[in-house]
Amino acid sequence: MVVGITQNVKKREKKGVNPNSLKNLRPNLKGRPTKEHSVTEALRELAPEILEITIGGKKNTTRTAVQLMALGMYLKAIKGDASMAREIIDRLEGKVAQPLSGANGEPLSLNIIVKTKEDKDALEQASKRLG
Repeated sequence: MVVGITQNVKKREKKGVNPNSLKNLRPNLKGRPTKEHSVTEALRELAPEILEITIGGKKNTTRTAVQLMALGMYLKAIKGDASMAREIIDRLEGKVAQPLSGANGEPLSLNIIVKTKEDKDALEQASKRLG
């Protein structure tokens, strides 16, 4: 199955700026990228956009970018991609809870160091409330 996606894309060009320069992609190289250079922000902007899908050379229907990503995930899972199948199952049913235990499956132990009388009193009150 051949799937094509068409979209009108406007290039954001600044006068005298090389759009392929890495410096222009992330001029602020310290910390997180600025909002205009954030991949997350770009994905959020693209997610609700309506895209036209072409299947087998015929214009078929329109979907949002997020719907197309979900479709792509399902197609990969159906073709045998186990990691994608696991991702879909985790999203639909939730991740399996991992039990917490100490060494060799023993219960966890928690040591609380109390340095002040106020802390000791607060700990005793909390202990009484919890039973």
